[in-house]
Order: sequence, then structure tokens, then C-alpha cells
Amino acid sequence: MFYNLLLFSLATALVPTPSFHHLKSQKPSFSSRLHVETATATAAPAPRASSRSFSSIGPTILIHNLCNSKERTDQTIFDLLHSSDHPVFQNSQFTSIIAFVTDPKASKKRLIGRSARYTGLSDVLDFRSNEGKGAVSNVPTVESLANVKSVLSFDPVESDLEKLVANCVASSDVKSLTILLANSPPAQLLNSLKGQLDSSDISFTVIATGPIIEDVAEGSQPYRIAVEGDGSGSGSGSGSGSGSGSEILGIGREEALRVMTECLSLEVAAGKVVRLSGVNEDENEEGMAPREYLKMLRSEGYSRGEEVGDLISGGMEKFAADRAAKIAEKEKAAADAETNASKVMEGREEEIARLIAKGQREYEEYERKNVDKEALEFLAREWREQFFSRNTSQSEEEFIEQNMERGRKEGTRIVNMMRGTDYEGKDEHLKIDIFDDEKVEEEEKPKQEKEEKGKGKEDPKT
Repeated sequence: MFYNLLLFSLATALVPTPSFHHLKSQKPSFSSRLHVETATATAAPAPRASSRSFSSIGPTILIHNLCNSKERTDQTIFDLLHSSDHPVFQNSQFTSIIAFVTDPKASKKRLIGRSARYTGLSDVLDFRSNEGKGAVSNVPTVESLANVKSVLSFDPVESDLEKLVANCVASSDVKSLTILLANSPPAQLLNSLKGQLDSSDISFTVIATGPIIEDVAEGSQPYRIAVEGDGSGSGSGSGSGSGSGSEILGIGREEALRVMTECLSLEVAAGKVVRLSGVNEDENEEGMAPREYLKMLRSEGYSRGEEVGDLISGGMEKFAADRAAKIAEKEKAAADAETNASKVMEGREEEIARLIAKGQREYEEYERKNVDKEALEFLAREWREQFFSRNTSQSEEEFIEQNMERGRKEGTRIVNMMRGTDYEGKDEHLKIDIFDDEKVEEEEKPKQEKEEKGKGKEDPKT
């Protein structure tokens, strides 16, 4: 037993263990499996989007127009900014995350709970408001923006939006501004906002989206992102491009907050107005492209930030175009195959018709030879009978030539008779009723008379 175990251990030690890279190289990627299984192969994703340096957005950030509702805590945005897994926000680099609210006491009760204490969020969480300052709107003043490097504003009303942008531009501390506007904001407002921010020194991203949908888990909803003004804005229906100012489909609140947070950290999002739209997958087949593409990115190890950056860079449009080209190519190949098959069938039908005609000619020739053979044999017998009975002085060749038409008729009858098919005179013998006594007597009467005459001639001799 010990000897067997020793041999097994030696054999195991001698067999090389495949490395992780070797095993990984043998496993097909998601994109290759998608190409084989669904015939909707995609182009390789664009190079992964690079992130901003944290110094350009931190260490202090202000959250505007969240944490004011009594129905929810809005803690998601704070957890995202305080995440230890985010490539930019990791290790809790924000020293101060400020919630600008209307009622600081109520907001503190909703946000500072067990989870905030366990994750350390409560150590960097701060609250500011216009309470007691005589302000009539929930917009941070220039003084409230002191020492704030970045501002995130979630769906402010249009009147507050103008004041917020003006105060951020006037502040010497604010260097980054990210705004999300829901319910399909008009293109005129977006263009005006972009023009105002372009003339400032602030790095900005404006996100236009549709209605905010509650109770949709982050990462479960397919979506599109398109840069405003590039002709691929997300429209109604399937979410395909339909130009600026069109209605945008709804997006889940958590997904919108995630995209908003990632745009804060992406270089590719800086200075852009983008449209974030959900996808109506039930309307047509094109709606499946976003889900397929997002699955591909995530299966290849893309982070959520790299995923958002790829969509802003137009990766999904390239995917959809390549997918449509593959589908068109497949349909063309199927149509060509059907055309070739029809041509082959036409050629086969012509060949079959030629073979049938050839067979018919060969059969007729075979029948003619059989008839001529029987005709020659019949006429040869008839000639011999007449020649030896001295009823003809013709030669055999002359007799056959003279009577060939009649011989062919007889040959045809003989061939049909041997084959068992109908022929002229086939049933003539059946026309005689062998049970008709009168006919029998008439047939037998000449025989009897002949016999009687024969007997009469024999009697005189006797």
C-alpha cells in the first residue's frame, strides 16, 4: 500500500501542472462564443477609458439635491463615492463628502446609521444647507462652495440649475461639475448649459436622461449612452439614435447614480453632454444589442467606469453596426444559397427532362427492334411454308420486303402478347360461347356429314 502511494506521489510530481495563463488561453472569450452561438459577432471593444487623477476632483465633494426625500435615504451615491473598490475613489480618498440638504437634522438621521459607521462613511460625511441664511432656494451659494473641489447635482429644477452653474463658475474652488437632468430635458437647455460651461475653467459633464425609475437594481437594466450632437442620441422606441431633443426612455435610479459617479472620474466624459437612456427590449430585435454588448464587456473584466467610458466613446454603436452587418451578411448568404439551390434545381429538372427524353427514345428504338425481329421471324416462317408448298416463287428477301408492313403488325401483336399488354385480337376467342348448344351443333354438323360420307364410300367395297 505504501509502495503504491509512493509511486502515485512521484507520478503526480513529474506531471507538469498547467499554468493559469495556459488554461485561460484555451477557454474561449465571451465575444468569441457570442460570435459562434448567436451569429452576431462584434468588433473588439475600444481601448479602455482612462480615469482622471484624484487630485482633479478631490478631496472634497458636494452632493446637491439628494437626501431630501423622506421616502428614501439616497445613501447609494455616498456608498459609491466612499467605495474601497473604485479605482479612483479607493482607500476612502475623499476627506469630506458634503450633502447639501434642506433639513440637515432629518438627513443625518437617515444617513448616519449602522452601515455608515461600519464603513467609515460617517467619519467623512458632512452636511451643509441654506437653513438660517435667508435663502429661498436649495442652491449652494458661493460661500457654501468654499473648499469644494467637485459638485454632483441630481436633477435640479431649471431655476436652481441656472443659479447652481453660476455659483460654481463664480467659485474659485470648484473645478469639476457633474449634473444629471431627468425627464428628457430640451435640447435648447442642454446647448445653453454647455455653452455657459465651455466658457469657464470648470471640467463638466451633463447627463440628460429619461424618467427616473424606482426599485430597479443597479446593473440589471441595459442602457445606452450617446454624446449629444454626434447624431446618435438615444431616442424613444428601442433607444436607437433619433437626434437631439427626442424623448429618452427611463432609467433606474441606482443605475443613473452609478453612471453619474463614473462620469465624474472619466477623462472621456469631460466637457460633454451625454444622453443616458434605457432600452425597450420588447419592441424589436435591435433592443437586444445593448444587453449583449454590456454582457460582453463585463465578462471581459471591464469595470463599471470602463464600461461607461466605452459607451461614451461609441463602442455600442460600433457593436450595433457590426451586428447589423453580420446579420445582413448572414441573410445575404442565405438568400444566395437559396438562389443557388433554385438554380441547381432548375438544372436538375432540365437534366431529368433530357434523361427522360433519352430514355423514351431508347425505349422506342428497343421496341422497334423487337417488333422488327418478330416480324422477320414471322415472315420467314410464312415464306418457308409457301415456298416448300410451291405457292410462291419469290426469294425470301423479296417476300419479306413485300410483306414487311403486315409483318410489323404481326410482330407488334406478338410483342404485346408476350408482355401481357392489350393487343388487337387478344380477346377474339372469348367471343365464342362454348356453352351455346346451337353454335356447337352448327360447328359439329359439317364434321358429322363428312364422317357419314366417308362411311358410305366404304360400304360398296365390303
